[in-house]
Amino acid sequence: MDFLDLITTDSEQKKRFDKACSADVTPTRIDIDSQTGEFKGSGKTPYIATLRNCSCGDFIRRKHPCKHIYRLAIELGLISCDFQVGRNKNSLESDLNNLLKNAQLLIYNLCYLNIYHGVEKFFLCKNKDSESLLYKGFCIEDLTNYDAAINDSPISFIHTQMELCTNIASMPSLKCRKATVSKWIDELSTQELHDHFIVLEFTDQTNGFKHKIYRNLGKKYFNATEEGHQ
Repeated sequence: MDFLDLITTDSEQKKRFDKACSADVTPTRIDIDSQTGEFKGSGKTPYIATLRNCSCGDFIRRKHPCKHIYRLAIELGLISCDFQVGRNKNSLESDLNNLLKNAQLLIYNLCYLNIYHGVEKFFLCKNKDSESLLYKGFCIEDLTNYDAAINDSPISFIHTQMELCTNIASMPSLKCRKATVSKWIDELSTQELHDHFIVLEFTDQTNGFKHKIYRNLGKKYFNATEEGHQ
């Protein structure tokens, strides 16, 4: 698809492209191999975009590239331009307040791991709490770096995430070492990994606001600022 030709010859498409460059259209997940992007939807269901299709209403109605398709092309390096990432302070605080309690506690813990332990990739049980951080735009998914996420994280946190995934028969002891976890992960099928675990990392904006997120949630739940962790 000749995106540049559409942008330069159609004023409506130019508007969509300009919107695609804004922070509001930051994807929650990009799969480079399949050239697929996932974006925050208007409801609970995210929009899924390829370079030819998107599940958003704009594309369904008009059958022309929407802002999500343009942003996917930008993220894949098919269009070179300046673009913004993430969200502003007000929208971040609103989205944070809209998270359920357990999801708020999860991102509080992730901020702790990042701030005090330098963890950048988080090995997590795949459930509604971890997925909400993805769909709400706080994190993006890394589809390949399970070993890096395991090696990065404290073993106690890894054991906690394993314990949340109670329906895997082959799970090793919750007292095992990281090497045992890595070996077990390598032996799981791709489908088992996808069904039970997810590796997330902060978006640039979440990374920029992590201290504020940690302070606010610390005050809310633990009467703490940059101290105290549960």
